[in-house]
Amino acid sequence: MAHIRLRKDGRYEGIICFKGKYFSVYDKNLNKLKTKITKKNKELKLEYKNETSLAKTKIVTLKSWYYEWLENDKKPFISSNTLNSITNSFEKHILPYFKNSKLNDLSKQKIQEFLNTYKIGRTREIVTTYLKACITQAHKERLIKYNPFDNIKLPKKTKSNKNSFSADEQQKILHYLKEFEPKWYNIILCYLCLGCRRSELQSITKENIKNGLVLIQGTKTEHSTRYIRITSEFEKILLNTLNDIKELNPTWITKKFKKVLQILNIEGSIHTLRHCFITNHFYLGTPAKQVQEWVGHSTIQLTMDVYTNINPQINANEEKFKIQKLYNN
Repeated sequence: MAHIRLRKDGRYEGIICFKGKYFSVYDKNLNKLKTKITKKNKELKLEYKNETSLAKTKIVTLKSWYYEWLENDKKPFISSNTLNSITNSFEKHILPYFKNSKLNDLSKQKIQEFLNTYKIGRTREIVTTYLKACITQAHKERLIKYNPFDNIKLPKKTKSNKNSFSADEQQKILHYLKEFEPKWYNIILCYLCLGCRRSELQSITKENIKNGLVLIQGTKTEHSTRYIRITSEFEKILLNTLNDIKELNPTWITKKFKKVLQILNIEGSIHTLRHCFITNHFYLGTPAKQVQEWVGHSTIQLTMDVYTNINPQINANEEKFKIQKLYNN
């Protein structure tokens, strides 16, 4: 089906819509134009058929498509940490299960069976995210007729009720680390004093620290890159800790801190330290807009969501005093 219109230059234009794209053919004679339209439609259909057939013969298995997807669609645009996470998920979990399965054989049932081999948790969440992205891209490039993930019901991610550590819990964590894990004491202190996401702390270099300011290279949105003002005392700690931080695999940081929390019988995660930064400044009276800029939230609502989850039973003045004492003002 084509739309025909008469142009100002006296020629007829036939506008053809094919697979979401538009093509035009021209002629001064209307009958000749209709012939051209018919010919162009046949060419487009033949070209599409050849491209699809070539793609299907070139890439037939999930494994071969994964390597092409990783090389062309992911590597040029992601960080080394994300690349390691993707390769680990496929090499350790996904490819050993599906082996040499063809893309067209990946049914909803087969993928659901694979996902059900994992308990609901971080590993299942990560594996699902990367497998879905890989297969969805294959569908977009017409390597498969339908996307099996369209019919899979994924479990909703449940957030921990733990929004922040209290001042007493922060003190307990820092005192334990200072006595038994001095290297980790400085690392966790950096998270608490900067409000960084896990990977953001590892991106800080000496060049990012200047005149009492730290440049945080954001990882999520355009608002994520920001400056945070620090004291000269904390600047020394941060500079002395940078090398230790860069030597660590991000997953080690998560696992190590989780073990510390288990020993101390405290609920939370490494991300809870980021919420602590926000909560501490709430008690210290820092304007919410300023905190939003420091943590790199795209909207003030994200910051306020943490504020509104603060335990109303905690005495604000008492908490403020404990925080000031713990961090030496």
